[in-house]
Amino acid sequence: MKTTAKIFLTSLIATTLFVFIDALIHFFTPLKVISSKYSIIPFINNPLALYIIGKFIVTFIMLSLLLLLLSKAKLKELTGYSVITLLIVSLLELRYMFDPYYGILWHAINFISHYIELLGSLYLAKLVMK
Repeated sequence: MKTTAKIFLTSLIATTLFVFIDALIHFFTPLKVISSKYSIIPFINNPLALYIIGKFIVTFIMLSLLLLLLSKAKLKELTGYSVITLLIVSLLELRYMFDPYYGILWHAINFISHYIELLGSLYLAKLVMK
């Protein structure tokens, strides 16, 4: 398999795992922290479904681009995956920082949770692709 195809497949697997784990956490959490003021997809009104779709698209695009860049860089796998995860999670968390509804503790827990989920998903995807 060509390197680019392998990168996109790894990205697809990692993104799917990441979004699935995160959706399960949000689905089973007693706090309903996901809400939607408007729907960009007219026939979907479920805030969790919109969250999943948006997170999947954005994460897949960012992860694919960053994995392509990592394939050209001379970084060790652990360092590269950690940097990629840190960048993606930081960008994903920006949307919460401008919402006064969430507190500092929530930001910290959410960041750590997303970091662990994505880094673990990347390593699982890498194992599947070997």
